Amino acid sequence: TDMTACSDFKDSGSLMLIKVWAQLAETLQGKGRGPCVLSGSYLDADKAISLATQTKDPNYKKLAHDLHSARLVLYYLNGEYREAEKEISQFKGQGDGPTHFKSLLNQVFGALNCYALARKTQKIKTYSKLAEPFARRWMLLHANCPSSNSKAMVALLKAEKRAVQRDPVAGEYYSKAI
Repeated sequence: TDMTACSDFKDSGSLMLIKVWAQLAETLQGKGRGPCVLSGSYLDADKAISLATQTKDPNYKKLAHDLHSARLVLYYLNGEYREAEKEISQFKGQGDGPTHFKSLLNQVFGALNCYALARKTQKIKTYSKLAEPFARRWMLLHANCPSSNSKAMVALLKAEKRAVQRDPVAGEYYSKAI
């Protein structure tokens, strides 16, 4: 169905927020403009972020946080950890976002990308140290609002952390996450 026909979404700016997640789904299905590019039939992330930075509308501030969260997910799932590192450093100091859900995503995928970088680059102390605040904040947020897939995320975080330490138990945690 055509989401643009919903006037409530148009007026509130919610349509753009929905488009971010629809574009993430399309990109993960291989139908976007590239495996790590958040652009396709729903949204062009570069145009959206340009719009978000040019206006003072609070809906577009939410859009910037949604784009950040979606990119962290996309980069982690596609193994583009260096891109995630750039995204994390560009977004530093801009807060956790307007909603609890997006804060959870930012924290868990920030930690996952940092642990993956530690594992891939062998700069274990550097990236593990960078991952820890994300993981701690996620655990605090999770404790206040556990979700149905929280156990899987906890297992995935533990798996990545154990993989950095070359602990054979990491495989068990990856299995639990799956």
